[in-house]
Amino acid sequence: LEWRQSLRSLTDVGAWRDSSRNLIVSAGDARPVNVAEMSVSGFRVADGEPLMGRVLLEADEQPAAPAVAVIGYDVWRTRFGSDPHVLGRDVQLGNEHATVVGVMREGFEFPVSHDVWLPLKTSVLDQKPRSGPAITVFALLAPGETIQTAQAELTTAGRRAATALP
Repeated sequence: LEWRQSLRSLTDVGAWRDSSRNLIVSAGDARPVNVAEMSVSGFRVADGEPLMGRVLLEADEQPAAPAVAVIGYDVWRTRFGSDPHVLGRDVQLGNEHATVVGVMREGFEFPVSHDVWLPLKTSVLDQKPRSGPAITVFALLAPGETIQTAQAELTTAGRRAATALP
């Protein structure tokens, strides 16, 4: 969150964390899927236009927001039989329930071969430095910036963060 505000060489700074959960579509039909809990900016970075419905919104990242999910094309086709009425349907992912708000176009798997996307809630990121869950960060270079400039800026930000720790 600090990087979103302070880094000038990068835009659309976001994060994701990976998990595998059982997707339960109907009673007794549980199969594992690759889940990305992801910042909304991931859909901008990867040019993520949905086939149906919508992608995640910033409001979805708020701790009190209703649980929503975006499903991948292959999951929609194989687990939901290409149901054109899947939007609004309640699904179970592990022990949690979510409402399907979107279906991604065929081939979309950002960040790494994912089948389902959930919002990375800000409460997950609201931790003391280096005490929260493991996440992976992504971003785009700002116009006119180089990878070298971004790396130098990140190194400096990392040093500042390390010296600020108790």
